[in-house]
Amino acid sequence: MNFTTLLSEATTLFIICFFFSLHFLVGEEHMLQTNQKNRSQEPKLPFPYFVEEVSYGDIEISLSGTLTLPITTGPFPAVILIHGSSPLDRDETMFGHKPFLVLADHFTRHGIAVLRFDKRGVGKSTGIYDNATIEDFCDDVAKGVEYLKSRPEIIKNQIGLV
Repeated sequence: MNFTTLLSEATTLFIICFFFSLHFLVGEEHMLQTNQKNRSQEPKLPFPYFVEEVSYGDIEISLSGTLTLPITTGPFPAVILIHGSSPLDRDETMFGHKPFLVLADHFTRHGIAVLRFDKRGVGKSTGIYDNATIEDFCDDVAKGVEYLKSRPEIIKNQIGLV
């Protein structure tokens, strides 16, 4: 058994245990509640920055995402928000929360461009999530870096991964 397999199994076990424990600690109804008044951290329109729907990739995989750019004059440093091990959308939506939307809002309000994307096989991105390897997901992030480097609004040597 290789390290990647062990790490994947350990991560899966941790996630299952976490949500199983959470279910009993706070109750299923509370976990599934998506009432917007409990989501005060979620940014509301109008945003003080530009929001652009984008897609990038190659013939095999097209990744769809959202690029947020500060309204001020660029070019800007940028970050790519990288998902964990679940098939999540560009906002990393879980139980009604959108942590990547919140992070993108914060970074962009502070002068940093943000690219967040749907994982392959999720949302508007093509491909099959279940067939993807860790190398495939790393390649998807690398394609995101190349995409940002192609944008004139981005400082090519100031692209970070979060």
